Amino acid sequence: MEDTKSNNYILYQAYGKEDIINEAIFSILTILSHSRGKDCNFNIIVYTDKPDLFRAHLNGLSIISYRQINDEELKLWRGEIDFVHRVKIKIIQDFFANHTGNLLYCDSDTYFTSGPSVFFPLIKEGKLLMHINEGRIDSKKNSIFRKIYSFLKNNVFTLPNGKTLKIPLGTEMWNAGVLGLNASHAPILEDVLQLTDIMYARYNKHIMEQLAFSYFFQTNQAITATDNIIYHYWDFKEFRAMINEFLAANKDKNIEEKAALILNMHPKKFQPEQKKKVGFLGRLFGVR
Repeated sequence: MEDTKSNNYILYQAYGKEDIINEAIFSILTILSHSRGKDCNFNIIVYTDKPDLFRAHLNGLSIISYRQINDEELKLWRGEIDFVHRVKIKIIQDFFANHTGNLLYCDSDTYFTSGPSVFFPLIKEGKLLMHINEGRIDSKKNSIFRKIYSFLKNNVFTLPNGKTLKIPLGTEMWNAGVLGLNASHAPILEDVLQLTDIMYARYNKHIMEQLAFSYFFQTNQAITATDNIIYHYWDFKEFRAMINEFLAANKDKNIEEKAALILNMHPKKFQPEQKKKVGFLGRLFGVR
């Protein structure tokens, strides 16, 4: 069932820990800090098991809706490989089963430095978006790249449809905290899902869904980066405490007041220098 207001959507998943839900609320507020009444030509959809926590801070926001999920559904979406990031793929598939149009998916730990509307014409044109290019795998620039290099060098993958893949060692790894695609690209998601299942079953690293997205997106076309507008602070989990404090202190303010205050809370401002330089290596410890 498609929303008649707009064909542009921003999608979040936020379930389980209240810290993660608060991250998503904070991210939505950063969008509103740049888009209050000016260019809200989009709808926001949140897949969550706790919509009431969102409503407590975003009540009255007409562009937001919730798709309630439960533990049984999440278990199914994690699949036989029991992989948390597989859920992302299934949520996007579920979205396209019920909507057409242009989708900007964002992880909860994202901060918008400008309005998102600039992305939708690109997505409508058929561009594929991800967050940032983290480098070629064959650069072997760090330990995890070296491990993935060896894994890809020694493996060939056969999808259920019989398609055989040998992923080039020069494949670029892109951060999957942001994904942009329209309904015409929805069939790619099944390939991403199948490759993720196969790779994770052989080598259970937390970047396998990201590698699958990176491979299939870039074999389709050159990927467009979004880091000029969206900051993804995946390696700065300490920021969650600041978010929790901010939301608690401002719970009685209206949405516009909260959104205005967010402008002074760019996570990079509070992130220690060593954290800014950690980059991809942080994922060695399962942090995404």
